[in-house]
Amino acid sequence: MVRLECLSEDEFSMVVEWFGREKPDTLLQWAGPTFTYPLTVEQLLDHYSEGINHERSRTFVYKIMDESTGEAAGMIQLGRIDRTAGTAVVGRFWIQEHLRHKGVGTAALRNLIDKAVREFQLRQLILRVFDFNLPAIKCYEKLGFRIWARNDKVCQASNGEWWSEYEMRLMLD
Repeated sequence: MVRLECLSEDEFSMVVEWFGREKPDTLLQWAGPTFTYPLTVEQLLDHYSEGINHERSRTFVYKIMDESTGEAAGMIQLGRIDRTAGTAVVGRFWIQEHLRHKGVGTAALRNLIDKAVREFQLRQLILRVFDFNLPAIKCYEKLGFRIWARNDKVCQASNGEWWSEYEMRLMLD
């Protein structure tokens, strides 16, 4: 259904294009306050200035490839990789809107979990999700993630509303 391929810096323009079609709060939901709207290649290059997707990286960014169409369906990141502790953070998870609710996200996350175990020998994955993102929470729980903590008022939307998040964890051993 899907496969994960390392996203190159040359493909950052594709990510910028995806978010150029979205509202500012969608970027906020995807990345928290890390980036400002509109997203630019320069912001991505600056954020990933330590490098991605190489042997000693602490961050691997993958494009999610739809095998039936050959299209990039979205992206997912495994970051803050701590090989000693055996932990990493799943983030920057995005599925293009026309491919949502079709199992693409679940398949992509399942592939990432497999990589975490096989390639990185990780023992625990952590992610954060806004508490109102029920489809994402359902996907994460389906694959074994459990709510670990709730963090209130972590991010303020453009309308002034404060968003709270759940920290979810998956034990891999």
